[in-house]
Amino acid sequence: MLSKGLARIGKHSTRYILAEVIINAVQFLLIPVYTRFLTREDYGIISTTTVTFAVFQILLLFSLHGAVVRFFFDYRKREQDVRAMMGSYIIFTVVWSVMFGLGVFTFRDTLSHLLGIPFEPFIRFTFITGFIAANIRLVVSLLRAQDRSFEYLVLLLVQFALTTLVAVYLVVHGWGAYGVVTGQVIGLLLMCIPLLIYVSKTASFRFRPDILKSGLKFSLPLVPHNLSNWILTAADRILLNNMASLASTGLYSLGYNVGAVMRFITMGINQAWVPFFYDTLDKDPGKVSKTNIARIISYLTAGYFLCALGLSILGREVIILMADPKFHISYIVIPVIAASYSIRGMYFFAINQLSYIKKTTLIPVGSILAAIFNVFLNILLIPQLGYLGAALATAASNLAMLLLFLVFAQKNFPLPYEARYVMPILVFTFLTLGDFHFVEPLDSLPLRLLLKSGLILMYIIYIAFRYLDTEERVKIIEKAGLFFKKRRILPKG
Repeated sequence: MLSKGLARIGKHSTRYILAEVIINAVQFLLIPVYTRFLTREDYGIISTTTVTFAVFQILLLFSLHGAVVRFFFDYRKREQDVRAMMGSYIIFTVVWSVMFGLGVFTFRDTLSHLLGIPFEPFIRFTFITGFIAANIRLVVSLLRAQDRSFEYLVLLLVQFALTTLVAVYLVVHGWGAYGVVTGQVIGLLLMCIPLLIYVSKTASFRFRPDILKSGLKFSLPLVPHNLSNWILTAADRILLNNMASLASTGLYSLGYNVGAVMRFITMGINQAWVPFFYDTLDKDPGKVSKTNIARIISYLTAGYFLCALGLSILGREVIILMADPKFHISYIVIPVIAASYSIRGMYFFAINQLSYIKKTTLIPVGSILAAIFNVFLNILLIPQLGYLGAALATAASNLAMLLLFLVFAQKNFPLPYEARYVMPILVFTFLTLGDFHFVEPLDSLPLRLLLKSGLILMYIIYIAFRYLDTEERVKIIEKAGLFFKKRRILPKG
């Protein structure tokens, strides 16, 4: 079960991570194009519409995409119930979006003043893209539940390609920020064609109030949770702007973006983990399954902090390679942010325990308290430590949220977590502190890289001899040998 489970998670999470990497790599490569054809004001408008789009999606979707993944495993033995679930959720989302849209248009002047951008066309187009994207996200969540990660990957990349190509074409032809939001609308409208074909095969539009009620009971508590997570992500930048300087925010953002590579890894794995977790417990909710799940969680935790360690220790070199010298000092926040997202990857496990037993009412309690704690720590630390204080506030808030959710999850649906579950955090901290105190001050790049590689190797050796038992080490060696033999790297026999 362990090897099959890890193979299943690895296969699907690789595709989810690949999609995020491709999208973010293309966006990075488009920076020279946008900076040439867009003004600073255009960038400000795009930044505001991006934040507004995220909030619209939360408020329009009501987190029903999470309900799709959870309730699929309750209804999957009755195809008509799965189709009724999709149809009921879609009908509700469309009707609610129309009602919400009327409110948006009624208070257009207030929204425009609050956001600081014109309602026409920017807020109107952002609402339209939020509406279409919310329905797309709802529908493709069924693909996640069914472990159809390849189809999910293709649809996501096609959507990104359509919106990006149209937006770039319009921007290059002088449309400015208007071209970006127009391109997003046109691209998403084109996506409606394959979406409608898929919906016709997976949804029956026979409204089932009982199914909708169950879905909303599960998903509604996740709305304040998602809004709190948005605050956790945005509060540091907002408070840095007001309590420090725009320059501090710029340095923080660069280091944060490098450290946040861990977000792609943990989010991609979580997208694959959720269907596996629900499916495994649905088939066998007993002690054996729980023990195996806890073991896999230990593996994933060790993997998270191995990736975070590599990113943290090599972060300075990444910044030196990519950025102007005036930004090089931003590397000091990379280990903190990388560790923060690794911790967030661990908290997903606890969240999924609560989601499995449908006790989602506990989830916003933890996230709201963490958001309040985050704002408090930012206010306390930024005046003393600047942008490093903002990074520490983010990590401490995520750690507090992890501990709180673990208490909730273990009280309501306990898993036999292993002590080794938390050990990678301590080893990660020890090695990164050693890197900062003894290795980073060295001026020689080859010597720094040699010593940094040694620190990463120390972590791998620790995992191999303190984390894995003898049988697991033998299996890994056998599989590695088979892998290299197939590629003719090692001689046969």
